Amino acid sequence: MSEVIGGHGPSGERTRMSRSAAQQELPGRQESRQSRKRRRTREAITNAAWLCFTKAGVENTSIREIAELADVSEATVYNHFKNRAELIEAVIGGTRLHEMVEAVDELGDAEGPFDVLRLFAERRRREEPEDLHVLRRFRSQVRAVPELYAAYLTQRVESTAILVEALRPRARAVGMSDRSLELLCCAYVAMAESIEAAQMENSTPDSWADELVRAVEYLRVGWQNG
Repeated sequence: MSEVIGGHGPSGERTRMSRSAAQQELPGRQESRQSRKRRRTREAITNAAWLCFTKAGVENTSIREIAELADVSEATVYNHFKNRAELIEAVIGGTRLHEMVEAVDELGDAEGPFDVLRLFAERRRREEPEDLHVLRRFRSQVRAVPELYAAYLTQRVESTAILVEALRPRARAVGMSDRSLELLCCAYVAMAESIEAAQMENSTPDSWADELVRAVEYLRVGWQNG
């Protein structure tokens, strides 16, 4: 399984790449100084982009402003991201997929897909209230611009596919078909997004987690009764 490291979200996860992809750069699985520097530069750029987007809005943020905040040149930004759209996609790919894959690894082999999704839902309790509000504001900005929302939907499809692959061995172990697993992951991602969008200004990480847990249990009952 290809473990995902990094990520991007309001609570400190900033860039995404698979561990297998990272290790292709590393002789003997030991990260070189050059690849470590490149990874840190990429993280600085996506950190800066996240802050600029949430403060001024996606459309009102220039590559120059991102580069200045990251303390790099515009040329360096384009060395890591082919264009503005690719940078935006890296930032809005904040599905926290790496946390889902970590949840897969945390549980014993006997635990099934629903247990992994529930653990991921419970992790929302670790968030700070401000993190939740920042995430909601950023997602709102993305949904307001068709081009950005289309990029987000593309990223969501790709992330769901990776989640399916991460859960496939566990699904087969409990007798769940590949098709049922695909439907489960699509349903969970869609429900999680709807729950996130419905959070109010006074919502707390605990209330967010409670709703996610209920969604997982709803999906579990549906599969068991199906």
